[in-house]
Amino acid sequence: IATTNAIVAGVQMLEVFKILGALASDKSDEEKGKEIGQVCRYTYCLRDRTRRGNYLQPTSLPAPDPKCFVCRGGPGGTC
Repeated sequence: IATTNAIVAGVQMLEVFKILGALASDKSDEEKGKEIGQVCRYTYCLRDRTRRGNYLQPTSLPAPDPKCFVCRGGPGGTC
């Protein structure tokens, strides 16, 4: 379990570096938000290997839901 936690923490730190890199760019806030959504990924840690032998399964972030209070940019923040 400790090894899995260490791997997941490492993957999370890689995503943090992507976010910080996007925020450090000289783009507008709207462009930075789009860039973060394009470079970041959800990564699932699987119990069994995929057919390719992978235990980590990255997927793209879903688009913000305009009906969601948080995603649509309400006072609660953004997703």
